[in-house]
Amino acid sequence: RTGTAWEPHCFFPYTMHNDQLVKLGDVVRLKHAVQDAYVSASADPQDKTISLVADGSCLSSTMWVIRDDNVLAGGIVRFHRSYTLMHLVTRAFLTNTSELL
Repeated sequence: RTGTAWEPHCFFPYTMHNDQLVKLGDVVRLKHAVQDAYVSASADPQDKTISLVADGSCLSSTMWVIRDDNVLAGGIVRFHRSYTLMHLVTRAFLTNTSELL
């Protein structure tokens, strides 16, 4: 257990090797276990609003792509490394501007 309430859920879980691993380039939905809700972004590129969506539907607004600074990098996502999350629809990046997370 990692000590976090955030759980990545792969949207396309099929892989030839192991469907338990999250890899760079995977489309994920970020679920907050305590709130039982997914991180959602507005489909409008001008609207920078991020919210939690409590329903379990597979909305495109809740889909994020895991990326590395090196766009040619691949492989398994590992703890204690930095990655970026790009919104699948708007191509905007999820960023943290608070030290209080």
